Amino acid sequence: MSLLDYFQTNFATVLCSFGLIIILVYNRGAEQRIKKLMFLSVLVVLVLSVADYVEVGVSYNMELLNLRMVVSIIGYILRSVPLYLMLLCVRNKKLSSMFMAIPLVINTVVLLITPFTGSVFAFNEFGSFARGPLGYVPHIVGIIYLIMVAYCALRMFYDRYINEGFILLFMEIIACIAVYMETFSSDKIYVSTAYAIFNILYYMFIHVQVVSKDQLTGLLNRASFYEDCHRYRSKISGLVSVDMNELKWINDNFGHEAGDKALIAVAECIKQTFGRKYPVYRLGGDEFTVMIWTGNEIETDEKIALCRKNLEERDYSCAFGTAYFDKASEGEIDINKLLKKADEQMYMDKERIKKEAVLGNRKLHIRE
Repeated sequence: MSLLDYFQTNFATVLCSFGLIIILVYNRGAEQRIKKLMFLSVLVVLVLSVADYVEVGVSYNMELLNLRMVVSIIGYILRSVPLYLMLLCVRNKKLSSMFMAIPLVINTVVLLITPFTGSVFAFNEFGSFARGPLGYVPHIVGIIYLIMVAYCALRMFYDRYINEGFILLFMEIIACIAVYMETFSSDKIYVSTAYAIFNILYYMFIHVQVVSKDQLTGLLNRASFYEDCHRYRSKISGLVSVDMNELKWINDNFGHEAGDKALIAVAECIKQTFGRKYPVYRLGGDEFTVMIWTGNEIETDEKIALCRKNLEERDYSCAFGTAYFDKASEGEIDINKLLKKADEQMYMDKERIKKEAVLGNRKLHIRE
């Protein structure tokens, strides 16, 4: 074993990993949370590749049996970690993160006690591998994370996040192929190489997504709106136009930082209320648009009512306007015309809100 031999054996893994590290260091536009997770994933992949390389190198040396035990445990522990980190990138929820970590924790505990109990594996006096009573736990944990990734991919497809669904599904296929190839090979380079490749693929995908999103709120931007209108024109049945009330008053009285916080809060409220089934876009300033798919028309008014209530609880107010497309009578959909109709309804709602505020002798803007 030598450093040169390691580089030759794991050339693709090392090249992809260090290449991604350079990109992560110099790309300042990415979300810090994602960058940290990707950094951690790169380090895990590099340590995994070293552990696998050492394990193969010492497998026939009885004097290094203890070292073989250590690197084997490290390899078994780390094999599922990149999948877990990928899930954290996809699902940004603390409760989900804690739940998804349970298989990883169980796997780690079982493996750490293996040298004393032989629960997962052991090496006999001839150096032969012997599987213990819990020998399939690492494999089961790996399958669990593959299922989780597959579920996330299917959810992306269901929620019409097609691009992200495809990239997750592709990475799932890469991981499965790598595991299959390692099963029938004495070399242990395929899994770490696969992880290194899909780290780069996923980060490239995220970088492309950043271009399509509004930097302040994280919602899809105007360019994405018109791109999706073209892509899904056969599935669109209507639009909801949303305009925040009293943003200028907030900026004038509390500063633009407070205005930005208000826009972020309103964007979060709209997205949480409408859910992933309804794509939400920030067209600019305090203007938002929600896309309605065919079959969701009945739910739309209920969602708007719920959104008004949620906004009021946060001391914010928005005006809403809806416009629907009748394919039977109108033929080809005209997005600009549909958006104009929704805007007209929204301005009528804005006037109604102002009149009610005056008649009720109360301030329209957020309460102090």
